[in-house]
Amino acid sequence: DVDVEKSAEVRELLKEASNKKYEQLLSMLSEKNTGPRYGIGMVLGHDATGQIEVVEVFKNSLAERTGINIGDHIVAINGVEKTWNDLTFPLFTEAGKNVTFTLRREGNIVEVSAVTVLLRNDRREEAAVLRAQLESTGAALVNRLNAALDAEIVFTKTQKKLFQESLAEETERAVTDFSDWFFNLEEKITTLLDRW
Repeated sequence: DVDVEKSAEVRELLKEASNKKYEQLLSMLSEKNTGPRYGIGMVLGHDATGQIEVVEVFKNSLAERTGINIGDHIVAINGVEKTWNDLTFPLFTEAGKNVTFTLRREGNIVEVSAVTVLLRNDRREEAAVLRAQLESTGAALVNRLNAALDAEIVFTKTQKKLFQESLAEETERAVTDFSDWFFNLEEKITTLLDRW
């Protein structure tokens, strides 16, 4: 026997997950994320105290060539002390800007200077095409999946076994179509937003 409440709960979680995936991909395709990127080739994060920490240095980047290392803490940018909460993103908005980082490395203070460069070209036009696909086909797949799950929830609760098998098959097809299409689109978005 099927636990009706547990079955309905699982279906609700699946609906929530499909909606979140849709919103996540939509966010990845925002103008902010798909515009040109400037910098020196590193990824910043923060430690538990809110200090800015270098978490990745791109291979063959200016950051690597100027000696910035993973684990360095940035204490100042262009002479102004900074914490994670002080940063606004994007950090750099154009190429050709001189920037000096004051770093704390293993207890020592080190200064490095670089000039910002274009790290990634503007991808907004390409992203608009993917966004249109997401807003049409992707939204339709989410709606189809949610409708199939809603129908299964209703029929499972009312115990109408005659319809349960065909509804389960439709839900399975909807889940497969959703998963395949969204996985494919996510790969395209990831390739589009590749940092180099």
